[in-house]
Amino acid sequence: MTKSGKDNYAGIPLVIQIFGICLVAISIVSLWIAFYLIPLFERELYASKFSDLRLLVETAHSIVDDFQQHAKKGELEEKEAKRQALARVGSMRYGKDGYFWINDLSHTMLMHPVSRELNGKNMKEHRDAGGGYSVVNFVKAVQVNGEAFVPYKWPEPGMTTPVDKISFVKKFEPWGWVIGTGVYATEVDRSVAQLHSHLMMGALLILLPLTLISVLIAHRIARPLRHLAFFSQSLKDDLSNKAPVEGNRETRELARALNDTIERLSYTLVSRDRLDSAFSFIRTVLDTIPMRIMIVNTADKSAADVNDCFVRETGLPRGEIIGKRCHYLYWGSEECASSDCPVDKALLTGETVITEVRHKCPDGSDRFFETLVTPVKSANAATSQVVHVAWDITERKVAETLLADKNAELAQALKSLSTLQSRVIQNEKMASIGQIAAGVAHEINNPVGFVKSNISAMERYFSKMTGYLEVLEGSHPLQELAAKEKHRFKISHIMADIPEIISETLSGMERIEIIVKNLKSFSRLDGAEKTEADLNHCLDSTISIVWNEIKYNARLTKHYGQLPPVTCFAQQINQVFMNLLVNASQAIGSKGEISVTTWADESQVHISVADNGCGIAPEIRDRIFEPFFTTKPAGKGTGLGLSISCDIIRKHGGEIALKSEPGRGSEFTVSLPVTPGH
Repeated sequence: MTKSGKDNYAGIPLVIQIFGICLVAISIVSLWIAFYLIPLFERELYASKFSDLRLLVETAHSIVDDFQQHAKKGELEEKEAKRQALARVGSMRYGKDGYFWINDLSHTMLMHPVSRELNGKNMKEHRDAGGGYSVVNFVKAVQVNGEAFVPYKWPEPGMTTPVDKISFVKKFEPWGWVIGTGVYATEVDRSVAQLHSHLMMGALLILLPLTLISVLIAHRIARPLRHLAFFSQSLKDDLSNKAPVEGNRETRELARALNDTIERLSYTLVSRDRLDSAFSFIRTVLDTIPMRIMIVNTADKSAADVNDCFVRETGLPRGEIIGKRCHYLYWGSEECASSDCPVDKALLTGETVITEVRHKCPDGSDRFFETLVTPVKSANAATSQVVHVAWDITERKVAETLLADKNAELAQALKSLSTLQSRVIQNEKMASIGQIAAGVAHEINNPVGFVKSNISAMERYFSKMTGYLEVLEGSHPLQELAAKEKHRFKISHIMADIPEIISETLSGMERIEIIVKNLKSFSRLDGAEKTEADLNHCLDSTISIVWNEIKYNARLTKHYGQLPPVTCFAQQINQVFMNLLVNASQAIGSKGEISVTTWADESQVHISVADNGCGIAPEIRDRIFEPFFTTKPAGKGTGLGLSISCDIIRKHGGEIALKSEPGRGSEFTVSLPVTPGH
């Protein structure tokens, strides 16, 4: 705008200018309402109507689905469920005239609560007022997408003249139904017209009073402004003059504001002194901080300023430090000697960087610093400098190195303890084997005894058979003498007895083989990795080993459930079973009962070993899993069996639970996690 144009506007009275601005504002607001706000509200209204239609049909769809589920579960016959669903949806209303209808995929109108004459009628050839096949279009739309908005013409309830209508239809797949409802265009038009009138009325009620108020305010402002204009012209270099605070409220406020401005100007010189004092204070604070602080220019990464700590620790004069590149001050090189420079990273990311750096001292030694570098952003968000703060952590690094060495020593000690623990577990296993050694010897001696006896009998039998055969080969009449000798040597009995003797001999040898196999399997160390195991089979194997320990004291009953595989160290689990079975036998003393039960749930398998022995007193129940704690007489136990068993189960991710009642017995339940995927 030219100067002459400005002068022309300046000649227009303020009241007229404000009134003109109000008229322009009213025009702009009216155009904004007409061309933006009202169309926006119309779009939102249509979107709201469409969303409501979708939600209503979803509700009816869920009701029909509920009846279908009742029919599917057998709670209702399908025909009755369909009848109730049609009745329920047909009774639903919303808004003023809102209703639902249902047709099937064969175009038959199953339920129309307003035009009941259409119920049961095939609508395939039915045309709406616009000439379209509305029901056919419903079916086509849901066959393609399952749901859709479909426009057509239909008369409003109670009317005969068809109007534009848009409906939302959705297919109910199980019964082949199409559920729909719609909104009439006239209903939306009425809402839009009502919205137009409300907006225009509201705009008039707001803008007209604002215009009148603006004119009155302009008139009240213009007059006192002229008075203050004369005073402002009288102000020269002397800021001690004060504007007279007089007249109406607006004039007084303006005069006070002008006086405040004059007062702020008079304090400018004083503020400069205060800024100098504040700068000096900040300088003192920075020099007092016992950390290296350096301000770095981003343009050339040179030092713009440093604090006293930086000067003191580097031993360089401040004048030599200022202007030096930060790389030179830390690494003695004009170029960055580190690929991970914190200043470069802070400039690249624009964020604070905290890291460790190594500084080469003049004497050749290394010192370590933890650094914090943060960008200093100006008002326009540009980074012109960064603040570099560093503190010496050399002593901490030395301590960390010593700590790492100690941790390595502790790790080695822990490894040694783990090895020792494995040896203790193996020794306990060997102790358990020693405990049952007498029983195993007895178990082996019994079959060996009757094997030896049977072999001796077979030797005698063969001696007699030899004599019998020698007679047959002699000069006597063979038939008569053979019969006598056969009777005398009891050949028939021998021939019948030999198969039984051989069978018993083989059975005894198989028994020996099983005992030795189980004993060897139990005594050997587990492999380096866990394997899947059938715990029922593990129990049977362990029972065969400890059977001689049990059979004289108790009757053993087994109740095995179907168990999924468990990933474990099978020999360690066998050791747990042996400890529990031997403890149960010893708790009984004589003539009791031991029950072994297994079962599984979704995540665990459970093994219960219960006895009706003496039980465990409540005061020692919490100590039975402690190492070296035992209630057995001296020489009868090491006190490690249950402790090792508990440790084995916990390392397998399981637990051992105890139930005991003095005088009635105890029950130990082992729970182990099922192998994933089973």
